Amino acid sequence: MQRVASREYFQWRLSKRIQGIIMQDVSPKNAPRVLKALEIFCMSNWDKNTEWPNLYGRILDGNKDENGFFLRKLQSDIQSLGVSEPTAKGNIKKMVEEVKRSRQRFEREGSKDLPITETSNYVTVGKLRERKTPRIRKMIQMSGLYATAAVILRYQAALADSTQWSIPDSVYDVLMNDLGCSAEGYASPLNSYMMLHNKPYCSLYTDVDSNFDSLGPITSIKDPLQVSDSWVLNPPYTLYHLNNTANIMKRWLQMYPNMRIVLIGREHNRSGVGVSTPKMQRVSPYATIEPFARARIDLAADNYKYENSKGEAVVASFGSVMYVCGRPLDGTQALEKITDEFALDDVAY
Repeated sequence: MQRVASREYFQWRLSKRIQGIIMQDVSPKNAPRVLKALEIFCMSNWDKNTEWPNLYGRILDGNKDENGFFLRKLQSDIQSLGVSEPTAKGNIKKMVEEVKRSRQRFEREGSKDLPITETSNYVTVGKLRERKTPRIRKMIQMSGLYATAAVILRYQAALADSTQWSIPDSVYDVLMNDLGCSAEGYASPLNSYMMLHNKPYCSLYTDVDSNFDSLGPITSIKDPLQVSDSWVLNPPYTLYHLNNTANIMKRWLQMYPNMRIVLIGREHNRSGVGVSTPKMQRVSPYATIEPFARARIDLAADNYKYENSKGEAVVASFGSVMYVCGRPLDGTQALEKITDEFALDDVAY
């Protein structure tokens, strides 16, 4: 497992150096948009493959054809991120070679340990320091420090914005205890509520996440009822993922009308959802699931909270919507509890 963590460490180093090259020509005003666009680029094939393609790993570890393909794919998107394309291309290719040589030197020195340490409050790998949240503490108990470090490094590399936001655990409490939800469709070991409660969840990376009981990507689930009859789906807020999620929900609910699916997504408007949708979409991605909806909760921008990977409450600057679909509800009490738990009472501005 130390070898796996070492591999992830060099992939993380490559990702941060490439992000540095991309960001050096970006104004502070545009930095959040560009970081999010790079993150979405790394996630672009999530639903297209059962095994999530690890972009930076493919660039470093793939055979010559794979390496060239993924590097060209990354380079082709540089211009869309608002960066000087010829300069970035040359610098990125040079950076890949430098990180490869660093890793080769590290591997030749077989007795050299990965720079990973653990204190009562933090896990540190090289220059990356991650707070030991309840989820990370559980991960270390489940599979050890190196397996945990591998997951931290993988998601830090892929998610340039590194938010790992999720709906508050108190909302999940209501979904589990009042609505019977016992599986997550989009999560990671770093933010999964269900993992904390020893229940099933789906996540991006089967190779490193399976050490923490992940089922792999949601697209690998052939029969959802074999996992649970009540799911929570909180997909990435892009039209691509929301459309795919709506199609998954439609298929599942047509198979099993009495299962329950709770979807949390960003509010839709003509200009799209999130920063990754330059093309206008007039038809809401939620139109597909409206016929199955039993209830809908609208959450207005700046009037509800999410939680980051540290478990801290954060005011959401965007609007969201929650659909409860499938089997009928027993009254509205659970919905009222959910609305209360999203409230900003305990958020420090």
